[in-house]
Amino acid sequence: MFSRPAAPSPSLRQNQFGGSIGGPIFKDKTFFYFDYEGLRAVSGVTYIKTVPTLAEYNAINGVGGASPQDLLSAANGTAGLPIDTIALNYLRLFPAPNTGAVGQLSNNFIISPTVWEYFRCPGRP
Repeated sequence: MFSRPAAPSPSLRQNQFGGSIGGPIFKDKTFFYFDYEGLRAVSGVTYIKTVPTLAEYNAINGVGGASPQDLLSAANGTAGLPIDTIALNYLRLFPAPNTGAVGQLSNNFIISPTVWEYFRCPGRP
């Protein structure tokens, strides 16, 4: 038997709209035409992803007295190596983990993006 989920069902709503107008400028010679299309979708799709652990996140961002040098150690063969500033700036784009046990290495971030929009407005003289 299927059991009922504990959380409510994610929402799904899609609106598609638009319009067009056209007409002559000079009879049988020149015309104009304008078209507008829009699509707005709201969907509650849940994604489970992996981000750096909270300790790694704190070290990358210098939170609580930690520093990126804390990530380097003799155990993984990286002690004394320089940290690439481009890679460090990239790692700072990752969010902090928001689910799972402290130190969980995988599937420690849940996100449910809801809205995306698409608009198109071609015009033709």
